[in-house]
Amino acid sequence: MPLFRNEQSPSVVVVAAICALAMVSCSSQSQSELAQTEEPPPVKPKKRPAPAQDASASDAGAADAETRISTRESEREANKDAGDASDAEPAANARDASASEETDGPEKIDAGSPREPEARDKDQPEAPAPKKEEPKPKVDAECTRTRLREKAEAYLQSLNTGDTMSLRLHGSFRYTENGRDEAIGGAAWLRRGETLFSRHVLDETRCSTLTQAVMDGLTGRFSFGVRLRYSDGLLLEAEAQVVPEVLAATALDTVIPMGDDAFVADVSQNQRMTRDELFAVAQRYFDSVTDVTLLPPSAPECRRLQNGLPLGNGTCTETPGTARFEQQRFDLADELSGIVAATVLYNDHIGIYLVKMSNDMLQNIQIIGGAASQATGW
Repeated sequence: MPLFRNEQSPSVVVVAAICALAMVSCSSQSQSELAQTEEPPPVKPKKRPAPAQDASASDAGAADAETRISTRESEREANKDAGDASDAEPAANARDASASEETDGPEKIDAGSPREPEARDKDQPEAPAPKKEEPKPKVDAECTRTRLREKAEAYLQSLNTGDTMSLRLHGSFRYTENGRDEAIGGAAWLRRGETLFSRHVLDETRCSTLTQAVMDGLTGRFSFGVRLRYSDGLLLEAEAQVVPEVLAATALDTVIPMGDDAFVADVSQNQRMTRDELFAVAQRYFDSVTDVTLLPPSAPECRRLQNGLPLGNGTCTETPGTARFEQQRFDLADELSGIVAATVLYNDHIGIYLVKMSNDMLQNIQIIGGAASQATGW
């Protein structure tokens, strides 16, 4: 029995709490009945067995109480399931709404909240982005270095034999010698020069060559230079400089190198210059005649020779002249050997400059020609 009249037994409190959680109303009578069923039966003195009719009634009452308890537990489970379903419904609606936004339009990313990068192993180095290689210009099969060298050699052979039919001339072929137009098969072909030495500057981009040679002909040795240009595999232009040994100061023996020709050797990859860089440095060299500060730096061993003879002090530390060139044009560039070829007109004399460079520095300069002329002819 409770100590005070208005207090309730613990069993009644438990029942009341269960009813509140189950969201059902429980009458005080039901709570009392449940408490009676849950409380252990009081200890009573032994009595004689009750009649069979009384035992049956007691069993029926106990079964009825168990039925009521089972019913309440079923109601509580049903209410719990309903609550879980009601909680899950907003989440499902939110997922459906998110899926709808992804399919209805592009994803919107808040600039102030950048997306977290994908997790990766800290020890694993980040893979570098693939380097995009610039497409190389396609070289015509007739303009490869091999074919251009073969064509230049065939031209020299033609001068020796006098055979011009093997040159495969273009319909618009033109030939000049020392700035004047000449007929094919005349002029230099009449000398029947045999090649003693030759070097070739090759330009695949312009399909052009520049050859410096020392030749021995019917009238003696002569310094020879020629620019050849091809179109559609046919010889389109030939521009030559011829300086006979007997008519000008020359030192042709010094033009011929001892051993390998370092002048046309390939420049190492880390010191090689692009076409634009080669033209830019060469232009500075020619512009230095009016502004000495433009003179490019040069290697200590750089020499400047014209037909084998030193020009000026023979080094590359001097400007190429003291007045502006009357004409100056770049004919071709050989990136592998680092050489730019330029035809110039200076003080009414025509010549061809071969300027070798690497690492933005002048390495060597060879000059062919020097004949008197009023124009280059081109």
